[in-house]
Amino acid sequence: MNEIAHLLLASTAGLALGAFYYQALWWTVQRVVKTQRPFGLMVGSFVVRNVVVLGGFWCCGTRGWQGLIAAFVGFLVMRVVFVRKLGPQPGPEASEPTTTIEEAREQETNGR
Repeated sequence: MNEIAHLLLASTAGLALGAFYYQALWWTVQRVVKTQRPFGLMVGSFVVRNVVVLGGFWCCGTRGWQGLIAAFVGFLVMRVVFVRKLGPQPGPEASEPTTTIEEAREQETNGR
């Protein structure tokens, strides 16, 4: 029974890690066009996301590889959820962009 509880806890942790990772990734993608230093934002976000997730996987795997696999499955389930929730939407938004990144930055700068 203790092993089953550990696997359930590890899979729940994997879901939480996946939710954190993909929500932070989505936040980064939305902000990268608006920031003055997109490279710093991307690198900083990448480092923070991966440190948190790898630390979580390490904690889940301390009692054996089964916990690590359960956490990884939870992480992948959350990926599917986020792709379905935030994936391409049908309609004109999914077609070619109407403005370039440079034009969007210029509009943002002029709008302030």
